[in-house]
Amino acid sequence: MFQSLRRRLTLLYAGATLVLLALLGIGMVVWLNNQFTQAADAALYQRLIHEISDRQLPMPLTLGDYHITTIGDEEHYDISVDQLSPFLPTTMPSFAAAFLRNPGSASTYAIAVTPQQIAIRDGVSIPPVPLDTTSLIIASQTENHIDLRTIHDKAGADIRVLSYYLPQNRIAYIQVGRPLSDYLLLQQQLLMSLTVIAILAVLGVSLLSWVLSGYLVAPTARAYDQQRRFITNASHELRTPLSIVRASAEMAQLDIDADHPAAPWIADIINENRHMTTIIENLLTIARTQQRLATVPRYDLAPLVQTTIHTTQQHVPHRHITSNCGDIAFFCTSDPNYVTHILQILLDNAIAHTADTCHINVQLRLDAGHCEILVCNDGNGIPADQVSQIFEPFVSIDRGTSHRGSGIGLSIAQSFCNAINANIRYQPNQPHGACFVVRLAE
Repeated sequence: MFQSLRRRLTLLYAGATLVLLALLGIGMVVWLNNQFTQAADAALYQRLIHEISDRQLPMPLTLGDYHITTIGDEEHYDISVDQLSPFLPTTMPSFAAAFLRNPGSASTYAIAVTPQQIAIRDGVSIPPVPLDTTSLIIASQTENHIDLRTIHDKAGADIRVLSYYLPQNRIAYIQVGRPLSDYLLLQQQLLMSLTVIAILAVLGVSLLSWVLSGYLVAPTARAYDQQRRFITNASHELRTPLSIVRASAEMAQLDIDADHPAAPWIADIINENRHMTTIIENLLTIARTQQRLATVPRYDLAPLVQTTIHTTQQHVPHRHITSNCGDIAFFCTSDPNYVTHILQILLDNAIAHTADTCHINVQLRLDAGHCEILVCNDGNGIPADQVSQIFEPFVSIDRGTSHRGSGIGLSIAQSFCNAINANIRYQPNQPHGACFVVRLAE
C-alpha cells in the first residue's frame, strides 16, 4: 500500500516537471518565432531602403527617416524603429535590433521587377529565386504599396518576402526576401537541446522524488505496521480470557433456573461476550487484510454465491433470501475466499439491519467485462446524510432496528475488496431499501 503511494508521489512530481518543461518549450518556440520574424523583417526593410536608394527610386514615406553610415567599403542604413511601423513593432527586441545595426548578416536577396512583372536579374549576388507574384499584386493594391508575408517555395522552404510597388516607374516593383532556413535550424537545435535537458530533468526529478517520498512515507509505514501488530497481538491476548469468561458464564447458566434472579445478568454477560468476540475477530481480520492477493484461475462465481446464500439461510431460516444465479456463468479471477467473506458480511449486514419481514435479494451481473455482486433489501435504507460514513470503522448507522453493531463490518468488507482489487459502493434500492454493489476485477 505504501509502495503504491510512493510510486504515485513520484509520478506526480515527474508529471508536474514534465508539464512545466512542456510549457517552457512552447513559450520558447513562440518567443523564438517572434524574435526571428522581427529580425528578418528588420533586415528586409534595410535591404529595401538600400535597393531603392541605389536605384534612385521614390522612397516610401514610412521609411523616410534614415541615414547612411559608411564603414569601410560598405554602406549601412540606420532606420528609426518607429519609422518601421506598422510593419514592425514600436518596441524592437534586442535580438531583432541587432540586425538593424548589421544588415550584412541578414542574408537577404533583392529582385527588381518591370510593370509586366518580369524580373530584372541585374545583380550577380542575387540567387535565381522565383518571384512571388501574389505579393506583387497585393502590394499594388494596398494604400502604402507594401506587402510583407512568409511564403513556401517548391522545395518547402520558408521565405520571408517584402514587396514594394512603385507606380509609373520603369522598375515597378522591388521584392526582397530572406530564407528562414538558418533560423529554423537554430530553433530545431535549441528545441533538441531542450528535449535532452527535459529528459534528464524528468529522470533526475523522478529519482529525487523516489528518494524523498521514501523518507516521507517510511515513518507512516512503520507506525502503521506497529499499529497493525499491536491490534493483532492485543486481539490474540484478549481471545483467551474472553473464551474463559464465556465458558464460565455458560456453565453457570446451566446450573441455575431460568427464573433465578442472576439469570438475566448471566445472559447479558454471554451476549456481551459474543459481541466482544465478534469485534476482536473483526479487528484481527482487518489487521490481516493488508497484502493484495495474486489472482487465481477463472472460475464461475454463481455456485459460490449460491453456496454462501444457502449457508446463511440455514442460520436464519425465517428470513427470505433470493438470488438470480441461474444457468448463466459469471467468470472472475478474484480470490474466492475473500469474495465469500465479502458476501457473507453484506448478507449479515442486511439481516441485522432489516425487519424479519423484509426481503433480501442477491444478484449477479456483467458490466464492461466486470462481474458485479448486488446485495439489496427493501428495508428502511440509509439516510442520505449518513451514506458518506458507512465504510468508516466503528461507525454504526441507526436504521430503525434494535440491532446494535460494532460498526466495523462494512469497513472489513471494504478492506477485503481492496485486497483483491475490487470496489464496493452503496446505492439506494428502488422503490426503497439499500443496495451494496461489489465490482470485481476482470
